[in-house]
Amino acid sequence: MSKKYLYKFILVGDAGVGKSCILLQYTNKKFEVSYDYTVGIEFGSQMIEINNTLIQIQIWDTAGQETFRSITRNYYREAAGAILVYDITRRTSFTNVQIWLEDILQHSPKQTEITLIGNKTDLEKNRVVSYEEGKKFAKKNNLHFMECSAKTSYNIDKIFVDFANIIYNKTCSLGTEELVKYQGVKLIPLDPEEQQTTNEKSKNNNQCC
Repeated sequence: MSKKYLYKFILVGDAGVGKSCILLQYTNKKFEVSYDYTVGIEFGSQMIEINNTLIQIQIWDTAGQETFRSITRNYYREAAGAILVYDITRRTSFTNVQIWLEDILQHSPKQTEITLIGNKTDLEKNRVVSYEEGKKFAKKNNLHFMECSAKTSYNIDKIFVDFANIIYNKTCSLGTEELVKYQGVKLIPLDPEEQQTTNEKSKNNNQCC
């Protein structure tokens, strides 16, 4: 690996839309049928590779209850990306997306990318928010958009990999001074094992066929 970055993402949205289940499915490949509401903040991490660069995705799962809103706002300030989640079977969770979006825009850095996610596609028969509605709202507000299912894992990996690629493409050409100012993205040193892998790859690339 030539470099290693840390990207900070934050999951936001109403309580019960499946934010914690999305995080659990992505980081542990598990789904819990019964999952308690998040109290305050939960945390998860995953490593991926983009263009010979290690990306550590750090995901902060926030509580959706109004009681914890002031606490979760503190985590907006250093987010490279905000993942705004609603439940396709609950109209109110989609209506409240506007409130959450305003919160993100008010408390996050200007460069924070936002993606809108409609969760629970496994409950298609109970759908009340159409794909077209979600896409239209996203387009109107310049958001990225996708639907997923934390239960079946449909599009779960894609959400984070695609989002990481968006951030990577925005920041990979930045110099050190510019990168320091870009909140939610950090260049971190490779550990010895990662450095060894990098050296081995470099040797292999320099060998004649």
